[in-house]
Amino acid sequence: MIEDRFLPKFWSKVKKTDTCWHWLGSYRFGPKRGIYRQNYAHRIAWIASGHALQRGEILTRMCKNASCVNPAHYKRDTTKALGKHRRLTDEQIVEMRELRAEGKTYREIGLQFGTCVDYTAEICTGAARRDSGGPITPRATRRKWTKKELAKLSARREKGETYRQIADSIGCAETTLATALCKYDYWLRGVAVSDGRIVKLP
Repeated sequence: MIEDRFLPKFWSKVKKTDTCWHWLGSYRFGPKRGIYRQNYAHRIAWIASGHALQRGEILTRMCKNASCVNPAHYKRDTTKALGKHRRLTDEQIVEMRELRAEGKTYREIGLQFGTCVDYTAEICTGAARRDSGGPITPRATRRKWTKKELAKLSARREKGETYRQIADSIGCAETTLATALCKYDYWLRGVAVSDGRIVKLP
């Protein structure tokens, strides 16, 4: 998974609390070349903490913190077990869509029916199993914030709230919020990303 000489650097990027272990680095960690190549941070933390992970097994996060790498907040699953969403009945599809129409989040519905967030969204918006019945809920359009609104959201992030907590409170996708705050941070610093590099704006 990763050579022992990289572990001190790995753990230096983990901020442990009484509940979650917050990963402060990029999504993947490790050298880009060689036998032990980059891997997901939560998988490295799982194995480095002495837990086994067999071929074909994946880790499912049980908490709502997307940056958490605490092994106690993960459970082992198999891709076969997660594939059960393909066997959903039409009655279950209708129930999922009705729950979405009532205001339930994709995550809440997915946890109830054992489906991932992406597939749950496809079901509820009609991108998958459209003819199974039930109310189709169109995807929300990408939200736009003013600089004043972004400043308030950024302040909440600096106070320790996770992207997931903020996103759930304002009713948007976690990735949408993270992207918006990242662009806002670049704007504050007067920089932009060009060809994979951060450059100063004129």
